[in-house]
Amino acid sequence: MEPLLPIVQALAGRSARQRGRMVCDLLDARGIAYSLQPYREWFFPAYNIVATKPGASAREILVLSHYDVYHGLYDAYHANPGANDNASSVAVAVEVIHWLENVPTHCTIKAIFFDDEEITLWRPIPCFGSRQYVKRYGIEQVAGV
Repeated sequence: MEPLLPIVQALAGRSARQRGRMVCDLLDARGIAYSLQPYREWFFPAYNIVATKPGASAREILVLSHYDVYHGLYDAYHANPGANDNASSVAVAVEVIHWLENVPTHCTIKAIFFDDEEITLWRPIPCFGSRQYVKRYGIEQVAGV
């Protein structure tokens, strides 16, 4: 098992784009296959990262996190480096999919790293990345989250 704190520290204080690249690098370093789900949020390109560990059935268990961060664009009080929201969850999701990689499972396991979950000045509605995932893939096969 890899220590989780170094992952959180590496992600803290970075932009969403930097964090997305770092998640891909973490998955690459562990040999975990993933796919990108690109979409556009108005004029901005964005993407979710989906690491899939096939199981014996098509039923899915989802391990969810988001790599974007709220930088306190409204005021300095709410500014944060993104360590707790949500780098800690990213670190856990990377390690969970890594631990289960060579373990037979009944359900397919998906670690999904969403983009655009935080509220920003140009997106007052949160959870845009997860909405894009559900819109494209649905939830019919989801057994648990």
